[in-house]
Amino acid sequence: MGPVITCAARDRITGLIDRGVSEGASLVVDGRRPTIAGHPSGFFVGPTLFDRVTPDMTIYREEIFGPVLIVVRSESLNDAVAMINGNPYANGAALFTRSGHAARRFQQDVEVGMAGINVPIPVPMAFYSFGGWRNSLFGDLNVHGTDGIRFYTRLKTVTARWPAPSRAVRNRSRTKAVSSAISTVLTATMVVAVTRVTYRSGPALAVGRVARTVSSSL
Repeated sequence: MGPVITCAARDRITGLIDRGVSEGASLVVDGRRPTIAGHPSGFFVGPTLFDRVTPDMTIYREEIFGPVLIVVRSESLNDAVAMINGNPYANGAALFTRSGHAARRFQQDVEVGMAGINVPIPVPMAFYSFGGWRNSLFGDLNVHGTDGIRFYTRLKTVTARWPAPSRAVRNRSRTKAVSSAISTVLTATMVVAVTRVTYRSGPALAVGRVARTVSSSL
């Protein structure tokens, strides 16, 4: 593995590993002092694995941001979900199972921004939203997907009414018809307007549902 970003980052990671050992976790793989040929002073931390970690330990409560994996054991699926939901961070969680019942329970009950079933890291493609809940979220929107559009745009809602000018037009308006139109208007920035028009008996009613302006900074 490559080095971490700074000496301070390396020292923080190794310090948390030391803390895990002192608090009673079982250090299965120790990556604190890797030997890298030609780089004796590099900011390297090797892969590290802890077992028998409990939720009161520092290495469980803090995000380490290093090559450190911790194993916390649970007696049941309910206990595991409760432990995840009690964590202040809620970016993502994954379940590996052959049980459809367990998978359904997990995806419905777990309180995280991204849930995975039989995938190691539940990060979707860029056209879906990426982000967590609780302390794993900054602001009120996620990144990628439709939330990215919402961040750079403003919603405009247009409501219009067109009274029928004559009896003949009123008679024609009673026929049932539904049409959809998409129009694009170019100004200094790009404007995308989506309008759904519905005709009903009586005066025609048109409702423009969505109009968004995409900033040129995109």
